[in-house]
Amino acid sequence: MPAASAGRLPLTATARTVAAVVASLLTLAILLGGRVPEAVHWMSHFPDKLLHALAYGLLAGCWCAALGGRRRALAIAMAVATGLLDEWLQRSIPGRQSDVADLVADGAGATIGAWLALPVVGLLLRLPAWLRAATIYFACVFGAGFTLGMVRVPLLEPMIGARAAQLLEMPLMVAVIVLCARWLVRRDREGIGGGGWLGAGVLAAAGVLVADLGVGVLLLGMTAWQVIAGRDFAAGLAYYTAITAFALAPSILARMRTAKGSGRS
Repeated sequence: MPAASAGRLPLTATARTVAAVVASLLTLAILLGGRVPEAVHWMSHFPDKLLHALAYGLLAGCWCAALGGRRRALAIAMAVATGLLDEWLQRSIPGRQSDVADLVADGAGATIGAWLALPVVGLLLRLPAWLRAATIYFACVFGAGFTLGMVRVPLLEPMIGARAAQLLEMPLMVAVIVLCARWLVRRDREGIGGGGWLGAGVLAAAGVLVADLGVGVLLLGMTAWQVIAGRDFAAGLAYYTAITAFALAPSILARMRTAKGSGRS
């Protein structure tokens, strides 16, 4: 894998697509997060401007990677535009207000994030292929789940209850898992073996479990035991079944693809 040059990121179309998907999910999470009381409560425990800088730095970095590292100014502008939209939307939320200082923090974070994108991606490109696949797999699936949660918690759960909302969300997450795993396996250009795909899936699934634990404890104020074992039986069974499928999907699909290819030869 070639090293990153001073003016661009040597990313494949697949990597740029992943960066664009993550940036889009992060944009939705930012715009929806201010409408979730639990998210607002959690964010109130941390320095506000620092959170703005980190969130928009990550957003601009993802857009910079999606653009191949050649349009930093555009990546910064897209992140700042998201900040402007978020500040405007906050005007309609009771107890929240627009703040110019937030926009300044957004812009500063976006600028730093866009300029750090090149060296960070350069480090990622040096990782073993299976570990890069695990990182992409985790980012896409957890990002989709986090964004769906921003819709489920404030909109669906008050209407139909937590269990029904979680069960309604589960088929969407399974579809995301299958599509993402299939997409990664089909675009494997470095010959990741069956063991590598199993390792990538298990590592990504472990990352989701740890991230969900962090969200439950930090964002929702739950104990670790409540996050792990406090789910409704039906919703919990569906959740851990989906996690198992998440861990095994890349390996299973890779084996199916290998078998299909052998059958044609």
